[in-house]
Amino acid sequence: MTTSATTNRSNIQALRDRPHADVLIVGQDNAQSDGVTRSDVMILAHMNAAGDQVTLVHFPRDLWVPIPGHGQHKLNWAWANGGAPLLVQTFQGVLDVPVDDVVITDFDSFSSTVDALGGVTVHNPQP
Repeated sequence: MTTSATTNRSNIQALRDRPHADVLIVGQDNAQSDGVTRSDVMILAHMNAAGDQVTLVHFPRDLWVPIPGHGQHKLNWAWANGGAPLLVQTFQGVLDVPVDDVVITDFDSFSSTVDALGGVTVHNPQP
């Protein structure tokens, strides 16, 4: 299942009901003039069976990996050329870890999430 960062509560509960969950978090930029989005951030989140611990592993976008059916490329090449399905295949092939879900976020949804959590207060002593 692929969801946006504004996923609904039923999807979150479905993940909680599993014995564990491995979720790929993808941060994408805005589409370029060619209409292709790039992935700037790729994080694999593993939630344990008790639901009280999450392990996050960040993967550099420029990491050279075998892309199924396409040879060696940078990891973000999979996203730009095959979207979530090819990126998931790549992660599963390289790590031998099933990816249960994909969450796609961009700067706007990140900002909305921060606001929903109460925002961030910045105290700037300079006028």
